[in-house]
Amino acid sequence: MYPLDRLPVKGTLSVEECRNALEALLARVEVLGRRFPKRVPLYAPGRSDEWTVSEGGSWVGGFWGGLWWLRALVGHAPADREHAAELCRHLRNKLDVDSVNRSLIFWYGAAGGAFGFHDEDAGALLQEAAIRLAATYSHELRAIPLGAAMGGGVKGRACIGVDSLASLVALLAHAGADAAQHARQHTDTLIAVCATECGAFFPEASLSEGGWQVQGEAGAWPRGQAWAMLGLAQAAVLWGEPYVTVALGACRYWLRRWPDGRPLQPAGGVLYDLSATAIAVVAMQTLAPRIADGADLERHAHAQLAAIVRSEYLVLDDTADSSLRGLFHGACYTTRPGVIEQVESLWGTYFLATALSRQADFQAWPKIRKPTT
Repeated sequence: MYPLDRLPVKGTLSVEECRNALEALLARVEVLGRRFPKRVPLYAPGRSDEWTVSEGGSWVGGFWGGLWWLRALVGHAPADREHAAELCRHLRNKLDVDSVNRSLIFWYGAAGGAFGFHDEDAGALLQEAAIRLAATYSHELRAIPLGAAMGGGVKGRACIGVDSLASLVALLAHAGADAAQHARQHTDTLIAVCATECGAFFPEASLSEGGWQVQGEAGAWPRGQAWAMLGLAQAAVLWGEPYVTVALGACRYWLRRWPDGRPLQPAGGVLYDLSATAIAVVAMQTLAPRIADGADLERHAHAQLAAIVRSEYLVLDDTADSSLRGLFHGACYTTRPGVIEQVESLWGTYFLATALSRQADFQAWPKIRKPTT
């Protein structure tokens, strides 16, 4: 295991650079909001600005609401807060969707209102979503299964995955002792099944008569490793050890494998998933205050954030079309069967904006991460 201070660190952003990039991202959100007032923009290939949209938002709808809560928290505009609250209300029809990805929808879509603005409707929705999700806990799996909806299929009722770990842990921590205990047991099961000694995580596993079977290659899918880091960092905040140690191991694996913050998408040719880097940065920012060498981890997070902002995947100055300013097309996504493209995505923009807001000393998001139970 390599000490953090022996891993290479290159450059950081000034507070002004962070704030300029954040302003560009949030201005882009406003542009998209004007274009799609009643629908959710899911993704757009490259710099095409040609969006696939949805009425319901699928699993990414919460990030759309989350971006508007962030606009309201940073810019203090009542209209942004009202729009975020409206988007939050529209999430209610996802309460009974048979998918653990409900946690992504409701945590990221409602927590900004509940904890940033003490919005009663957002708080009630968060609580209701947590209770319903906790009710799907499987004593056989000792975890909350993926579920059959949102692509899970029949096998989803016997599967667990890393994607939703952070949102599940955060959401259930606010729904009472029993729900929090289910979240902790889910985390323990995921670690026991999907973690490796080197800190790499398998993205998914399923339970059959022969026991647990892991899927894919541990640590190969950048966004999967980043999701695991984020979930473990959230667990470390809530429960301390042993989650601090496991989270740090996952971060160290990331930094050894992708020290430049440009992780290659497996089987995707030469495609870099910088949305995974944005998630990883937020994970490192979350974990750093909880560890002894947190300053070193924070420096690595700053360096990887700089790699994103200074990359060719974030548009900060487009003289031909100013509406493209703030376009971040650094997410790898399967846009059709067998085809992976780099796209502009809601989750990529959300996590990049969150990372920038933290480094720029906007104290909006850290306070909504603290449990209230």
